[in-house]
Amino acid sequence: MVSKQYACAYKEVIELLKYFPIQDVKKIPPNVLEYILKNKEEDYEYRVEANKPFEEQKKSIITEAIFANFFRDYWATEYQRERILQKEKVDKLKIEEQKRNKYNPDEIFKNKPVQNLESSNNTDLIVYKEKNILKRIIEKILKVFNK
Repeated sequence: MVSKQYACAYKEVIELLKYFPIQDVKKIPPNVLEYILKNKEEDYEYRVEANKPFEEQKKSIITEAIFANFFRDYWATEYQRERILQKEKVDKLKIEEQKRNKYNPDEIFKNKPVQNLESSNNTDLIVYKEKNILKRIIEKILKVFNK
């Protein structure tokens, strides 16, 4: 079972593929199309505006990602595919570098000021004065009456 978002995106994909040339649709493996058909949301209403180009159609981000994968895997020339894969690799490396810079444990601890425990020789004693027994009894009696 797929999530509702993916099921709606599959419905959008099926509706949009109806307007693609048949030779492009045939390049998509039958098992992929079968999976999308099987898992689409039947109750979801999606209408393609025939007078608008594909780029201007209202569609979800998931639908756009599916079509991007279709293009990369089935419709792109070998040169286009290589360029796309190189771009994806560079983007992943940039994201990993950003994560490394953001969560690097060495950098996290370098930015925080370190307290020098040796320099703070605060050995003053704090005087703790305990209440005498009479005051404690009076406070308990007052608590009972205040309730």
